[in-house]
Amino acid sequence: MLFRLIRDGDDVEIVPYARYLQGQVLAGLKRWDDIQEVLSPLAESESKHSLQLAARFWIAESHYRLGDFDLARQDLYDLADLTKGNRATWVPMIPLRLAQIKALPASPPNQKDQRDWEDALQLVDSIGLEFPNFPQQFEVEYVRGQCLMALLKIDEARTAFQQAKNAPEANGTETQAMAHWRIGESYYQQRQWERALAEYEGASKSYKSYPLWQAHALYGAGLASEKLGRKQQAVDYYKRILREFSNHDESLNASTEDRLRKNGVDINAFMGSRQANRVPSIR
Repeated sequence: MLFRLIRDGDDVEIVPYARYLQGQVLAGLKRWDDIQEVLSPLAESESKHSLQLAARFWIAESHYRLGDFDLARQDLYDLADLTKGNRATWVPMIPLRLAQIKALPASPPNQKDQRDWEDALQLVDSIGLEFPNFPQQFEVEYVRGQCLMALLKIDEARTAFQQAKNAPEANGTETQAMAHWRIGESYYQQRQWERALAEYEGASKSYKSYPLWQAHALYGAGLASEKLGRKQQAVDYYKRILREFSNHDESLNASTEDRLRKNGVDINAFMGSRQANRVPSIR
């Protein structure tokens, strides 16, 4: 029915609402490529419809989700100027996304790191002041933790990561998995190896929906075990990464193989035994 309303355009008052609702459906389906086509007529309309700014936000969000961060940044800055004083539920997403973009590493990695941690921190702090009941506050806390870690305020960063991890709204999200791993990282940075190991182990046993962060937690557990002089334990953690999580991060695999070599493991022999022990798939 939405498609018919938009296609036929019989009721010009209903069409903008139909377009916006269709855009919401597409967002729920993560069909980010299609959102721009559906919402652009509403976002660019000269009639200044009440849903126009919201439509522009969802187009910016589609750019963000598709990894086109330059376009997303431009759209979000424009919206920030146009939504001052606006209390719509989607408005706090503007400073959150801007902060997340500012916290992104350089791409490609060999470019100069241009992350602006102080500016990103100001953006996330503004959200709590202006939108104290923001449902995505756990995302805000995670970015705050990133900023504080980069600024070497490790205790404050850990508090932010703990708040991100423990928020009820975070349950089952990738942000919760990342925050738990980051808590381990914060202890590791402070050379608190036992506490780091405990957090890494906890993160590695949880979040089965996010195996990448389980793998990173195992790697951290291996490093902490090495610092504690537990060589065999470290080797066991590293081997688990290559046995169970080798399909998720090539750079992590390479680092893991390097740690195994430095701990006296014959990588070729290990990889050969790993292949030999695989159970062939039944087709």
